[in-house]
Amino acid sequence: MNRAAIDKFAAFVTEHSIKQIFIAKDHGAYVGASIGEKVNCIFYFKGCDPAKDKDYYDTARAKFGGDDFGEHLDASAVIAAAADPRVKTMKFTITASSMKVESFR
Repeated sequence: MNRAAIDKFAAFVTEHSIKQIFIAKDHGAYVGASIGEKVNCIFYFKGCDPAKDKDYYDTARAKFGGDDFGEHLDASAVIAAAADPRVKTMKFTITASSMKVESFR
């Protein structure tokens, strides 16, 4: 996630007092936050956006496996990354046994 996306995500989370973000794979694969069914802030993983990527299904399956999932994470990592002007990117790493959020300067 680049700096512009970090700022947009943090602004959404802060404006709506959201405490948890989510990572999901169902129709594509993405990280996001929501305050209801119609108001969402979603960022798709590279190659996993059904609106833009023809092979999104195969790409998401290759990156994240065949089963759909949804997991929640504390939103504080996004807010902290946005608060630090030196942070340029965030990386969400998902393995079979863990999830990790990292910020890079």
